[in-house]
Amino acid sequence: MSGRRRSSGDEMPETISETVPAACVGLIQQLWDHHDDELCSDESDAVRLHIDDCAHCRGFERFQIEYREAMRAVRLRPGPAPWHVRARVLDALADAGFCP
Repeated sequence: MSGRRRSSGDEMPETISETVPAACVGLIQQLWDHHDDELCSDESDAVRLHIDDCAHCRGFERFQIEYREAMRAVRLRPGPAPWHVRARVLDALADAGFCP
């Protein structure tokens, strides 16, 4: 550690309820399904209405959208995986009983 004192904000919360308002927990659990168009129209409308009225959930949605975009950008890099990544994957497959 660099001599900086850790504040309570630096620690990982024990549960989702420590950082997320109770009214938002259910919505957050449905947000990926909402973005993947896997909710019925009533559920999707309820999610959208909540997000429109809730700054906390708007921020969380924005984070998820940016995260997904970052993952797409990484996934779309041309070329094969680096040799050391391929070796670890092949070793894990071999350990699990799969032969390349």
